[in-house]
Amino acid sequence: MVGELSLIGSYLFYIFCFGCSSIAAKSNIKNKLLRFILIIVFPIFLATIRYNVGNDYGSYIDGFNLLVGKDFEFGRIDLIENPLFYFFEKLSALTGNDRIFLLWTSLLSFVPVVLFFENYWKKKDINWISIFFYLFTAVLFGFSAIKQGIAMAFTFYSMRYVLERKPFKFFLTVFIAFLFHSSALVFFPVYFLWNSRDNISLLKKISIISISVLVVINLNFFAGLFLEGKYEEYTGSSVYGKNLSFWLYLGITLLFILFRKKLLLLDKRNDLFIIMMILGVILLIIGFTNAFTKRIAEYFLYVQVILFPQLINCFREQDKPIVTIALIVYIVLLFTVAYPYSPDAELSFIPFRFKL
Repeated sequence: MVGELSLIGSYLFYIFCFGCSSIAAKSNIKNKLLRFILIIVFPIFLATIRYNVGNDYGSYIDGFNLLVGKDFEFGRIDLIENPLFYFFEKLSALTGNDRIFLLWTSLLSFVPVVLFFENYWKKKDINWISIFFYLFTAVLFGFSAIKQGIAMAFTFYSMRYVLERKPFKFFLTVFIAFLFHSSALVFFPVYFLWNSRDNISLLKKISIISISVLVVINLNFFAGLFLEGKYEEYTGSSVYGKNLSFWLYLGITLLFILFRKKLLLLDKRNDLFIIMMILGVILLIIGFTNAFTKRIAEYFLYVQVILFPQLINCFREQDKPIVTIALIVYIVLLFTVAYPYSPDAELSFIPFRFKL
């Protein structure tokens, strides 16, 4: 059965599913497994039943359908292009059900992030906002860019090993992300933006950021050298627009820099996230005429979901409820602006179309 929600119904459905996840994250449920299930169940349900939602939805489903009924074997191109993604895709194709395909891709794009907040970044008073924020940004981004959405979830989790100074686990996690989407290789330099003393000299920060930027500027070269030209045409293409995302993230990053001292007093690890935001904005500048570079910047910019909620604790106790409400309203408004009502667009997010 295929259906479609109304304008109001669509927005309310997103808010309900993502809101329930956040409420579960904020709850005092002692059973860890039950708590985990309640956090993921509603967003995963929404992501699994979606139909024609996301710019690349059709191409992914078409690719899945081409594998249905085919022998389970790898060809040369599969081993080069995101082999771990193709393994799971071919595995789900054995069922012949595209809902199964969307189910596992949704789990992989959200579960690592939940594990990061539940098992490592234990700030229970604000983590629920971080999860709410991630759902309305990165997870929805992953509805279109499914492979990169999964890779971003794993790189997000890998930040735990950057802060814990566990190089093997970090590089292994990023390598897993790389097997889902080759662009994840740009995340490797992040490990060197932190050290065991929780501080890095300004010179070293500038050097690492400069190297990262040079890699992205020369992505066309690296795409040809390491990825056998997979993204060569994409990285060399030019796209022109208003670059509203740059101005938005520039303002957000300047806000974090303004509150930097207070954020570092709350947690020294925030310095890493602020550096990542700066790196992301620099990439957006380079990406003024290149869509691929903008997508690379997303790997670094989603740390805003960690920093934004902490701004609440930079204010007086009596002001915190107002700031919390303002942040929630901002997240929802950002969603409504980013995904307007487009009834005539086949792959729009609003209205929400579903298949049961």
